Amino acid sequence: DMTPINDFSINAKAIKSDYSILVKATADWKAECPDWITLSQDSFTYSAGSEIATVTATFAKNYGEPRNGEIKFVGDFESDFVIPVSQDKLASIDLTIGSVTFNTVDFATVPSDKEMLYIVTYDSPNYVNQFGNDEDFFAAEMEYYAYLGNKYDMTLEEVISKLSSVGDVEDYFEMDPDTEWVVYAYGLTSDGVLLTTIVKQTVHTD
Repeated sequence: DMTPINDFSINAKAIKSDYSILVKATADWKAECPDWITLSQDSFTYSAGSEIATVTATFAKNYGEPRNGEIKFVGDFESDFVIPVSQDKLASIDLTIGSVTFNTVDFATVPSDKEMLYIVTYDSPNYVNQFGNDEDFFAAEMEYYAYLGNKYDMTLEEVISKLSSVGDVEDYFEMDPDTEWVVYAYGLTSDGVLLTTIVKQTVHTD
């Protein structure tokens, strides 16, 4: 029989994450799981003296709704070994542009997670639109924050703390006149892990 040593389940983070499962069996088995989970090993062939396999379950980042499923180990056993799994959805940020003058842009940010750190800033369309995905965009942002840390003798955590906000914010940016900009926002951890999609709004000052 395959029986968990305790009441085992996985509640995965919304971001990409890994969980290790130690499986001990004296028979062959195959593993099944939803398509949003990748297993490092989905089958096992038993041989004497080789009973243990370490299976890493990798959960993809969840941009949609919370999801549930199971990882099932099936073999010549009286019952299958089933691990219930669930995954939260990513937090989000609602970014709204208000009034725009020749040198100011009003904005409001409403994060779904009121305790999440997030950064809202702006840059030129040429900078923002050069990236094909959020991961590359965010990596460039982190490189810039690391540069700021080196320049001002600060850790990455200190730089992020200085630049980030928490909770609902209503504020404005001062910008050059008659210029197009992209205002963007994203949630992140204090040590530089992206927690949301990057939301963007294009504006043109008068």
